[in-house]
Amino acid sequence: MDLMTATESRASRGCAEERAPAVATLLEIPVRDRLDAAFLGHFATIHTDSLSGIFRTVREQPVEAVLVSPSLIRHDELPAVAELTRQFPDVPAVAAVSRHDWLATERLLQLGTYGVREVVDLTVPDGWNKLRNLLAENGGRTATKILGAVNAALTGATTEVRYFFEVLVHVAPRLTSVRALACELHVLPSTLMSRFFRASLPAPKAYLVTMRLLYAAALLRSPGLSIADVAYQLQYSSPQSFGR
Repeated sequence: MDLMTATESRASRGCAEERAPAVATLLEIPVRDRLDAAFLGHFATIHTDSLSGIFRTVREQPVEAVLVSPSLIRHDELPAVAELTRQFPDVPAVAAVSRHDWLATERLLQLGTYGVREVVDLTVPDGWNKLRNLLAENGGRTATKILGAVNAALTGATTEVRYFFEVLVHVAPRLTSVRALACELHVLPSTLMSRFFRASLPAPKAYLVTMRLLYAAALLRSPGLSIADVAYQLQYSSPQSFGR
């Protein structure tokens, strides 16, 4: 598949909007501000004021992780934290420590018994780097698993075929049309479709739909997500259109 350099803007070529990986937070306001500065260009931060806001965010859109301050979690909210980790096992919950006092220390220990397995101390110089590295390591796990399986089946395939599937795997969650896929590949939609037709392959749309279904299956492994939630996260027009 020949690839050409795109000279038009992404919007004029019908490209889907690029989205930075998102992180949901329940943090003190000064920590939010520092987090926004530290994550600029790497992650989109979605700040909430309560655990219910965290639950709502995780249901409504894909997030790479949840960051919570131990100091903002009340004792009676600990069961809700356990429910969060149970309902959304693929979304790591991270305790972000921004101060050391008896309450924060006690709550941190309690969070560990309620399912929070990652801790980052933001009061030490290397804390922010550790947080960025932790999120980078956890991010894109579904895409990595899918791409690994796809590459294993592409033994002997050309570089261009491998490139097609690599792009497809990474952009499928946010694409709903062949036009947008063609934009990501830097080819015209008509060129993309004709190449597949001449090679007697299924239409590009079939590959896109199948890849999106793989992501849907991965999302549905989370007990906390309904079919409607998954349809919304993958930008289907409705749960009914997702079902079709």
